[in-house]
Amino acid sequence: MTQPASENEPSGMSQEQRAVERARKAFCTGRTKPLQYRIDQLKNLQRFIVERQKEIADALKKDLNKSEFGTPLYETMGLEGEISLAVSKLAEWAAPRPATKNLLTVSDEVYIQPEPLGVVLIIGAWNYPWAVTLQPLIGAIAAGNAAVIKPSEVCVHTSKVMGALLPLYIDKEVYPVVTGGVQETQELLQHRFDYIFYTGNCTVGKVIMEAAAKHLTPVTLELGGKSPCYIDKNCDITIACRRIAWGKYTNCGQTCIAPDYILCDPSIQDRIIEEIKKSVKEFYTEDPKTCSDYGRIINKRHFKRVMTLLEDSTIAMGGQNDESECYIAPTVLKDVKPGAKVMQEEIFGPVLPILCIGNVDEAIDFINQREKPLALYIFSSDNKLIKHMITETSSGGVLANDCLVHFSVSSLPFGGVGNSGMGSYHGKFSFDQLSHLRGCLIKQLKMEGMNKMRYPPHTAKKLSWARFFILNQVELSKLGRWALFALLAVVVAVILQVRAIPAA
Repeated sequence: MTQPASENEPSGMSQEQRAVERARKAFCTGRTKPLQYRIDQLKNLQRFIVERQKEIADALKKDLNKSEFGTPLYETMGLEGEISLAVSKLAEWAAPRPATKNLLTVSDEVYIQPEPLGVVLIIGAWNYPWAVTLQPLIGAIAAGNAAVIKPSEVCVHTSKVMGALLPLYIDKEVYPVVTGGVQETQELLQHRFDYIFYTGNCTVGKVIMEAAAKHLTPVTLELGGKSPCYIDKNCDITIACRRIAWGKYTNCGQTCIAPDYILCDPSIQDRIIEEIKKSVKEFYTEDPKTCSDYGRIINKRHFKRVMTLLEDSTIAMGGQNDESECYIAPTVLKDVKPGAKVMQEEIFGPVLPILCIGNVDEAIDFINQREKPLALYIFSSDNKLIKHMITETSSGGVLANDCLVHFSVSSLPFGGVGNSGMGSYHGKFSFDQLSHLRGCLIKQLKMEGMNKMRYPPHTAKKLSWARFFILNQVELSKLGRWALFALLAVVVAVILQVRAIPAA
């Protein structure tokens, strides 16, 4: 929902263009740069999250059947923590950062200055529509940017709430919300942004990147993929399966970092199935369909897509479904073959295939033969095995002996690699990702004798001195006061020698 045209805006402008122009105009005034403005906007965003919990929860119940108490746990609690962290650390993050000097710049001011990029386009996803839309916004605000916010149209009720209520709390000129569908997103992508942050699937990610390339706009793409889960036969299988069941069936499996499939020794496959059955019963009762904590597939199109994935595999648990409610029971598939339909795409639903492999090295080979996943899960009590898998594979993130919770750790970067995405965010990583880290060097118009070594005509002796001064770095924080004085004395002596070098 964008605001109607003002007197200063041409009536022929589209709603999307109007939002972009307003954000650009507001950013150019410089109003987003003062730290106090950023802090005020962050606090207003936090107030929105706290005061509008009911509206947020009601919309998510209608869109995804998320429960009243599940909404804070999976959607808004993390946002509150991210905002509190950003407010408390903003002065530190935004301050000039010292940089290592070489002997040639020892007397100069050398530092890194974070500065805002400009206008950021944030395109959210539907599976966690508040968390994955507002978390990048926190970074954009903290870094001093303006931002155009495009929530996913798939969550109809959530999109309406965000469009109607968010502008009541944060500066609607600087952070306009544009609701709508594919057409509105395509219109936004025609305009130039200084950064685009997209969360979603790989197919749309390529479209985003192609549109961004026309303006040389940098992007962060959070895409997902098939995240493998290896279970060592010697670990505590009961605990492992409880944590896997929680990670897989939360939000009806519609989580970008949900364990997508299990790799295990054939000797423990039946035990894994039984333990997952017990956990599902513990979490969602005998009939998950009647449990308020068990979600639904977002719409009938995705329901049919997920059901198609079951066609050529053996169902070991679950499989019950109701298209009229977009309900699919927590499901496990056994003895799945690598060529099965369920292994050809990210499942994004409550279906968990089990593939049997011989040992950990076979698991590593299986993982490495496929696209790099967003997450890799390892369940083992053998720390050497865990480190071996980390060393021999590549993924956006790694979590041993649990699922999903690495997303909640603000001190860890969250993002993909290869086909699972590019760029990262959370905490300070969000601030840095949405800032330009500007290198600054301030010299004085003195000590010109030092520069003679770089000026033509070039000689072997000048090159020798240049090599000495440029290739030797100085960590001033490690130098004592007398050592620094001694170093400066050496520099002065060298300047005098350099001055004495003949011109030819």
